[in-house]
Amino acid sequence: VEPPRTTVCIMDAWDLPNMDAGGAAEDHNDALVRATATPAEGARASRAAACETEVRPNAVHPAWGTCCDLEGTFPVRLEVLDSDFVRAQVVGGADLDGPGARVLALRPAGGRLRVRAQGGTGPDQGGSPSSPPP
Repeated sequence: VEPPRTTVCIMDAWDLPNMDAGGAAEDHNDALVRATATPAEGARASRAAACETEVRPNAVHPAWGTCCDLEGTFPVRLEVLDSDFVRAQVVGGADLDGPGARVLALRPAGGRLRVRAQGGTGPDQGGSPSSPPP
């Protein structure tokens, strides 16, 4: 039996706190998003359960339009990260608890993340990673 698939489209973010404080006024987050699906009951987490968007350098209002076809189900953990030379720092995170279009409040530092999702209930409920769900 194939594990359930969940498609998550990461659209954009705004009102993100600047984690690059202390730098130049024009230095903003080099933002990316990591999405991680919950493994199906009795299954182990796999690399296919997570994906990351590309980094949007110096982004005040980063936009991705990236869709990920994840092995697993809801909730899907979403973390906005500030990619730096040494490591990525968490800007904020939220859990997506089901399918549909949502604007998620990021915790603890604030900001908003717009996403769309479908699937998560069986192998035939997934979607194409190249196109957003309706």
